[in-house]
Amino acid sequence: MLNKMLDFVINGGKRKITKPIFIKGYSKENDRLIELESIRDYVTDEKALKDIERQINFTKAGIQGEANVAFELEHSLLPLLCLHDIRLRYEDLYIQLDFVVITQKSIIILETKKMNGDIEITKSGEFNRIFKNKYGKVYKKEGFYSPISQSERHTRILEKILREHKLIRQMPVKAYVIIANPKSIIHKKNSPLSIQSRIFKYDQLTTLLRNEIEDKSNSLNVKEKYLFNIAQFLFEHHQPRTYDYKSKYEAYMNQHTEPVKNKRSSIKNELDDEQLREKLKKYRLAVSRTEGVKAFMVFTNKELEELLIHKPQTKAELRKIKGFGDFKVEKYGEGIVEMFRFFKTIE
Repeated sequence: MLNKMLDFVINGGKRKITKPIFIKGYSKENDRLIELESIRDYVTDEKALKDIERQINFTKAGIQGEANVAFELEHSLLPLLCLHDIRLRYEDLYIQLDFVVITQKSIIILETKKMNGDIEITKSGEFNRIFKNKYGKVYKKEGFYSPISQSERHTRILEKILREHKLIRQMPVKAYVIIANPKSIIHKKNSPLSIQSRIFKYDQLTTLLRNEIEDKSNSLNVKEKYLFNIAQFLFEHHQPRTYDYKSKYEAYMNQHTEPVKNKRSSIKNELDDEQLREKLKKYRLAVSRTEGVKAFMVFTNKELEELLIHKPQTKAELRKIKGFGDFKVEKYGEGIVEMFRFFKTIE
């Protein structure tokens, strides 16, 4: 398909890029997820199985984030060439690019991040994840590696590759960080302008790309055949990453051909309960400190275990659990059931 489109343009055809064209399309199939799920049923060691489940949940969250971005690109109706999941090598370095978007004015890397909760970017450009109780009071901040730094590194390497292969001269290579979780809240008004202008929610993507295409300060209008040349180069030089989790976990795998599904299901439930138990305890502690009461007055350890057994999704379901009357449900119910709803959405 790519060669036909390229030949048509180079040979003087009248085709114009009038809407998004995916040269390397988005696919929900993920080699990492496929391999992890293929060995999961055969792993017997509980610690190894928990590690696999964590990686599966993390990978699924990333896939959903990229699906959100792909949807926005496909429905933008903008003249773009798009490539999903491109991995390139430069000397001894590798870069993994979630999306590459090629326009007549620039090449744009989209780094997709499915961050949870509130994200704060400080005046010095540091990234913090904010944890709040049900009353909106911050009880914890946790720093993490700047996705802007990662995108800058990818930009430098991609630009170097394209220049050395004489595919671009003046054409700029840019990068944006796209937050692909609809529930995330980004606090960036106090951050440096250089960061504010490079991080966006995925529902702002069409506007962002339209502004890039209509940017009057950029007078470039690269011919379509050169855009296809760049896309073809990236497509042909993509180096898929291989995963060998079977070797990594071989020592923990059942030597028989019969999968250990029942044990895996039990471990997965145990893993989920472990994560939920910690979140519920943190929530209880935060609320008790805010209200100046003992933690057990929010809910006791016995009531916590009942929550894990029943996993209420609504206040009505919460009321059915012993110890949760109208007063406690109205006061703490929304914060409690929200945790269980969140875990249900990532299963």
